Amino acid sequence: LKQQGMLDDTLVICTTEFGRQPGAQGGEGKGRDHNAGAFTAWLAGGGIRGGMSYGATDELGFKAVESPTYCY
Repeated sequence: LKQQGMLDDTLVICTTEFGRQPGAQGGEGKGRDHNAGAFTAWLAGGGIRGGMSYGATDELGFKAVESPTYCY
């Protein structure tokens, strides 16, 4: 996009519909459950100001505590 001069007119978004719990779900190989209370999305191009963070989570990354935003 940058080489073609299209990055300023194109919004690139990388996200998911849920995050993952900050801690493991117990024993071996059980992984981490879904966490809709806090997850990351990044945006680039299309007039987005680089190097910016919006909001914050608690110290464990379990839930949003500053500027929670809902997406549908």
